[in-house]
Amino acid sequence: MPVPATTEIFANSKVKFRQIDIDTELVTPTGAAIIAELAEDFTYLPTMTTQKIGWGAGTKDLKIPNVLKVYLGEMENENEDFVVMETNIDDCSGEILGYTQEKLFQNGALDVFYTPIFMKKNRPAYRLTVACRKEDMYKLQNIMFKETTTIGIRYRYEYRTELGRIETEIDTKYGKLKVKKVNSNGEKFIYPEYESMKKLAEKNNIPLKELYKLT
Repeated sequence: MPVPATTEIFANSKVKFRQIDIDTELVTPTGAAIIAELAEDFTYLPTMTTQKIGWGAGTKDLKIPNVLKVYLGEMENENEDFVVMETNIDDCSGEILGYTQEKLFQNGALDVFYTPIFMKKNRPAYRLTVACRKEDMYKLQNIMFKETTTIGIRYRYEYRTELGRIETEIDTKYGKLKVKKVNSNGEKFIYPEYESMKKLAEKNNIPLKELYKLT
């Protein structure tokens, strides 16, 4: 059984743990605190590009190897829950299409765009494409049906590789700027958020391109 401090730390966090058939303490309060503070998920080792491996051996004689192994690497998630929906629209105004795009983004769409096409009888039209997570699919379909004149939506599941990213703020001489910090094969890149740059540019009366130079 874990000591009371370890149990309380786990009880006050979202850590998943279980008891195993070894008659000794395996997780100390310090280890429990590190897990509770830093871990984001509790599952099997994900697909990743390993950069470093650390080993630590304990002094107790157990019936299993008393060894801790830690991986440092970059995860590349192939997401099977990525959905692409499409529909062709030839009888809807530009104002409605623009409003629909805003509504879709507000409700969880990852990407929304229109492609000019020609439909039957050579009528100019637009293909609406929406990319989203599987759990948002039906909610976004309802918006497409409600806001546009479409009567049918195609969809398909696709794979998507996602780089590790962190949304944060950086200090600039013009104020705080929201950015995404992205890791790719050990290299780090910073991408500024447009709306945050727009606010700083308007507040300081400077060209938007000046803020791009800061990142």
